Amino acid sequence: MNHYTKPLLAVAAAAAVVARTAMNARRLRIRPSRLKRARPRPRAKPVLKRAMKTARAVAAARNAAEQPTPSPSVSGLDLAESARAMARLEGEINKSVDEYNKRPRKKFIGARTEEYRFAQYIEDWRQKVERIGTLNYPEAARGKLYGSLVLSVSINHDGSLNRVDINRSSGYKVLDDAARRIVQMASPYSPFPPEIRRDTDILEITRTWYFTQGDQLSAK
Repeated sequence: MNHYTKPLLAVAAAAAVVARTAMNARRLRIRPSRLKRARPRPRAKPVLKRAMKTARAVAAARNAAEQPTPSPSVSGLDLAESARAMARLEGEINKSVDEYNKRPRKKFIGARTEEYRFAQYIEDWRQKVERIGTLNYPEAARGKLYGSLVLSVSINHDGSLNRVDINRSSGYKVLDDAARRIVQMASPYSPFPPEIRRDTDILEITRTWYFTQGDQLSAK
């Protein structure tokens, strides 16, 4: 017995009870007044109607579920167009992947970078920049202008200079121009060691440069 047949059995059972009651009434010749009192309470009729309604609904749902779903017809033109669309999409994806793989791998080094494999390279770069900067301190600023600026220097894996960007100006054009010139004079820098080169194509170093009252350059 499954859940589809339970409502039908309930209807059949209720009908059997009503039939037995009528037969007993005829056999015992019960008066209509007494038979009326023996009839089921009015609440039984709504229950019986709901059971019959539920049974019909279950049967209809079962029939609908058993009906096969028609499959849409697909023509040869539709299949060909779908194949062309998939080919175009695959080509676009491959192109995007190739372009992404060709992009240089950048590593950004800030003032608080603690990764060991970059430490020695950054320290050698800083010492070279400070030495070249102090030896070539801008004449127009000696004893007159002092200040600081934030500078980002991008270095290629072979040590060549990629670009120089001033993130925050010193407020003095002569100091900003001197910082750019010092970076260019100090290049080329050392090629990347193997431990850096394995996953880095461009190293971008950001530091705060100080032009001090002692006419010296310091990069922190």
